[in-house]
Amino acid sequence: MNIPANTLAGIRSFCAVALACTVAAAAAEEAGAGGGPSLQVRGGPGAATLVVKGIGPQVRSRVRSVDGGGSWRITLTGLEQAIRTQRLHVDQAPMTRVHLVADPQQEGVGQLTVEAASGQVLPTPRLINTGDRLMVQFPGTALGAQAAAPPLGAMAVDHVPLPGPAFIPLPGSQSVTLTARDARAQDVLMGLLHGTGYNFTFLEDHREPPLEPRVTVDFRDESLEKAVHFVLLSSGLEGYLEGRTLVVGAGLLDRNLRAKVSRVIRLNQVDAAGAAGFLANLGATMTVTHSVTTTATESFGTDPDASTVADAGHQSQVASTTVTAAVSEFGGQQGPLRGLRGATDERLNTVTLVGPAALVDIAQNYLRQMDRRKRQVAVKVRIMNVDLNQSETFDHSFSARIGNTFLAGGSSSIKLGPRDASDSFYAQLEAAIVSSDVNVLAEPTLLVQEGESASINTTTSVITGNTTTTTPSGVTQTSQEREQAGLSLKVDVSKIDDNGFISLKVRPKVSVPAPVGIQDGVPIFNITERALSSGSVRLRDGQTLILSGVIQDSDRQQVTKLPLLGDLPLLGKLFRGSSTMRDKTELIILVTPSLVQDDQPLASQPPSPATVPDW
Repeated sequence: MNIPANTLAGIRSFCAVALACTVAAAAAEEAGAGGGPSLQVRGGPGAATLVVKGIGPQVRSRVRSVDGGGSWRITLTGLEQAIRTQRLHVDQAPMTRVHLVADPQQEGVGQLTVEAASGQVLPTPRLINTGDRLMVQFPGTALGAQAAAPPLGAMAVDHVPLPGPAFIPLPGSQSVTLTARDARAQDVLMGLLHGTGYNFTFLEDHREPPLEPRVTVDFRDESLEKAVHFVLLSSGLEGYLEGRTLVVGAGLLDRNLRAKVSRVIRLNQVDAAGAAGFLANLGATMTVTHSVTTTATESFGTDPDASTVADAGHQSQVASTTVTAAVSEFGGQQGPLRGLRGATDERLNTVTLVGPAALVDIAQNYLRQMDRRKRQVAVKVRIMNVDLNQSETFDHSFSARIGNTFLAGGSSSIKLGPRDASDSFYAQLEAAIVSSDVNVLAEPTLLVQEGESASINTTTSVITGNTTTTTPSGVTQTSQEREQAGLSLKVDVSKIDDNGFISLKVRPKVSVPAPVGIQDGVPIFNITERALSSGSVRLRDGQTLILSGVIQDSDRQQVTKLPLLGDLPLLGKLFRGSSTMRDKTELIILVTPSLVQDDQPLASQPPSPATVPDW
């Protein structure tokens, strides 16, 4: 039987609508019949929330870890309605599967199990009961985070243009046609230049063995410049244009044939010897003069049988020092500066360059990039001694009360950023200063250049030991051992990059003398020392590094008594007393580096251009 197409389409639509209505009715009937809790999953990237609806206001929950944190099981008690078994496969990190089942042995009890994805650990969930629903929140993953490379800052790049290899401009050149097979390079060049208005000179190679390159070419309407360029490259010869004459030869750049210029460059920051080494690495030939100091020792005596000076006490030694000047020449065989010669002057810190004008200009551009000023940083260090005797908190240190004590500012787990007055650390510290619980030992500001170190010492020499000896002749000699007590600080600045980060080391040391008695009429002290080394740390301009946790805890017992009466047995307790004093302090160091902007001229003096000093 043939049924029209539009009739079939109507039948399909009717069946689809009827089926959808039947499924919806069945679902509604099941929900109405069951009436139990339902399970849903919500959340975003790195976090997830489970929602159990219809649990009732009397439900109590208990959480316990399963498989060492790989999954969590939540027991629900006091359910008013029966639980239907529900299983969900979750594509939301860090969860992967969720099960909600009823306890077959206890009525009104259900088990909610949450399993973690492979390679991840679920953090401790947070339960929120709103009366009609239970929300189980997982803040994020504890493990399994993808590794990320450290951030890359901006890089300062300077461009120094270089001429092309062996390319000789030939103004007014024309197209040439030439074919040669296994011919000498000088013959090919002579044939190319014949009739073009250019002259040709070839310098023979007198080295052993001589270089006689041969080439094979086939040029058809090629420009003269490119043809000469290709022949020079393929043969390994060098050349330059002098007027209308093309000069070609082997090792030509090392010969003193071209027109040269001489330029004396006075360096401000970089050492002349270091600049000479840099130019030599790029192919220049540099000459450096340096002083060599030689010390010679001669012995004089009258005992010819004495093998050593120690064997003849009447011999004497005379030392003589000789200073001579040594000249060393060095340079690279390859590089853009081959053919350039230079010399240095140690007294004036100058570099003299001699060579073609183009090479001298390139070398000067290199020296200009090298002769940059090093940055400077003002490092402010505040060293404080915090009294912990008045603390009534459970913590054992001042820094433990505020938790994070690495860097001040920011909002991450390790604080980053400038100092903020609202930080808990500074709030605690200012409160301690107001209550006289903090003693500021020192607050120096050190100006340090990149790659240099600075130190400060405020110490006193104290006697830590007294030794008395008697010589065989009966003379009594007394020697004392001394040590330095006080405050010492050393700051090493290794690097200041172009993005405002300072890499430095801070090494403070505080030593306090404690009297221990009198020996031979001299007071003797013990040195109590507290030292801390930060290691190499990197701080941004204006950040504050907080070093804490160096705690000193000392107990002292003092006994006072009346002479003689205090030593009596039994009754002596009435005439003597004792007291115990406990002293607990913590050393806190705040380090704040600030970059010095020394590129601005003085307001009272306009900048003046660099001038050559009066010779």
